[in-house]
Amino acid sequence: LRSLSDSSIKIESIETSYQADQARFKILFDWGAEQKRALKEVENSIFGISGQFPKEMRDRLGVWSWSENSGFLAVSFYSEKRSLDELYELLEPSIAPRLAQVPETEEAGLWNPVQKEVQIEMQPEAMAALQVLPKDVAAAVEMATNAQNGGSLVVNTNTLRIQMPRQAFSMDDLRRIPLISRSGRAIHLQDVARIELKPSAQKAKSFKTSGAPSLILFASPAPGGNIKSMSEEILKIVEDVKPTWPPDVQTRVLVDPSEFIRNSINNVFHEVLIAAGLAVIILFLFVGSLKNVATAAIEIPLSIILAFILMRLT
Repeated sequence: LRSLSDSSIKIESIETSYQADQARFKILFDWGAEQKRALKEVENSIFGISGQFPKEMRDRLGVWSWSENSGFLAVSFYSEKRSLDELYELLEPSIAPRLAQVPETEEAGLWNPVQKEVQIEMQPEAMAALQVLPKDVAAAVEMATNAQNGGSLVVNTNTLRIQMPRQAFSMDDLRRIPLISRSGRAIHLQDVARIELKPSAQKAKSFKTSGAPSLILFASPAPGGNIKSMSEEILKIVEDVKPTWPPDVQTRVLVDPSEFIRNSINNVFHEVLIAAGLAVIILFLFVGSLKNVATAAIEIPLSIILAFILMRLT
């Protein structure tokens, strides 16, 4: 990773942290490094050597970018008549496709704090008695939940690809996944594991708006992206699709960085106008000629603008 430093992207520091089942490398680049190129170089370096890693490491390998000062947009959705799951199924199809089209966005999505996941908890005693290893369970689940390539069929000049659909489509299908037991017995996944559908204990959170449980739309800009443009476009999307929802669905903007930016710009213009007015009054008091004051009022701003243009060009 340190060898990635060159004249255009220089690494300032690499911080490594270790936990029970993972290692994380945090790379801090010097100010001015091009984010997209830096990310691509890290991806090429890591994925280029990933073939040497065991399969369980390759499956969990990931590279992503991070910025401290990017800011975010947050909008809540709630209803007094619907559960969060019902609300999510209603809103997600109308919002998610349009969020993916916002160009300035790095990550945007509708967060359901009670969204459920399939949890498979292996039973050590049953696995020991039936001589089944954890890797046997992992391989069987992966095979049952992924479609398999069956090759291709050539008819004259046409080539037809054959794909076998996944075996598991429901909780009952998961429970009946066949396993290979070293004792020679025909068993299913439910014989050695407990399969449940419930909210994630690690990711579950609770959001409330006006006392009602809420879904949260989070959006963060891409590094170097215009957060004001991103926020305004996403809020426009919400307003456009809002008439298609039932009247009991309510929204509230929790964090809108575009509003802060607009207020800051308006304050700057306000202060500039006050400063310009005071400068004109003082010039008039000292010069005493309205013509000379008007000339100075035109020349000074133009000279400042030209100076900034030259600084930008150089």
